[in-house]
Amino acid sequence: MYNIREVETIASKKTGICPMQIKDVLRNLVDEGLVNCEKCGTCNIYWSFQYTVVKKIKQEHERMMERKEQLQDIIRNYQCELEILQRDRLLKDAERDNLLRQLSELSSVNSLLVSKLASTMANNPIQLTSRERHIQEVQEAVDMMVDNIEILISFIYEWNPCGLSKSEIRKYFRVPEDL
Repeated sequence: MYNIREVETIASKKTGICPMQIKDVLRNLVDEGLVNCEKCGTCNIYWSFQYTVVKKIKQEHERMMERKEQLQDIIRNYQCELEILQRDRLLKDAERDNLLRQLSELSSVNSLLVSKLASTMANNPIQLTSRERHIQEVQEAVDMMVDNIEILISFIYEWNPCGLSKSEIRKYFRVPEDL
């Protein structure tokens, strides 16, 4: 058993380290549990028994061995799980291939049905009447346009000072004769 001054003097003589650094080293040894410290009155007493160090090392060894066994058990469990998952994946890969094949077949059937639906919708009576109505509106607009062109040609023919014929007026404005 030594007090701090005795430890500083003995250690500095044997190692050649300054006493301030020895205090730091001693504090670290106490913190690590390799040296014991007790306050006795006004001074601190430091000691270390070889049996205490050996006992701590054995306890740490036993604790580490238990931890090693626990980790090995965990590793074995994960390896078993991994083997099971790999086996399941192989089965699922075959199942997945089958599902992908079915998806491809169903997609082709779907595209055929969509094209049939489109052709059926083209012949839908509602759409046919809608198309007929649209065609009739367009036809009426064309007839009105032709009438307007004829009126214009007649107006120009009646009021032209040059005495052009209707066929010459049509030719000049590039209006076909059969309009």
